[in-house]
Amino acid sequence: MKKAVWFITLALISSLLLPAAMATATPSKRTKCNGCHTIKTNTSISITRAGKSGGKVKYKISTGGNAWAVFVGSNKIAGKAGSGGTARVPAGKKFVVFAVTGYPYYNSKKKTAK
Repeated sequence: MKKAVWFITLALISSLLLPAAMATATPSKRTKCNGCHTIKTNTSISITRAGKSGGKVKYKISTGGNAWAVFVGSNKIAGKAGSGGTARVPAGKKFVVFAVTGYPYYNSKKKTAK
């Protein structure tokens, strides 16, 4: 009987901890970060123009987070795990860069591609 109670307790604890362990960074998600991450922080976000080609403006993204994403409207156009990378944004479009520092923390910064 004690083994069964111990096993059930272990299974219950594991089922509660598994979602938290899997939610660390999901840059494959297509929805804006503030849909799941609800507490805005002052995590750094740097957006530096790195060139223009074929009607798109290239930006270097650097953040203090562990994942980032770039959205034009509700369309995710770039993002991945890590603190930074590059994104190509259609010229003239407004975009938002999100930086995620774990659940539920995020920050965002808006810019227009020029």
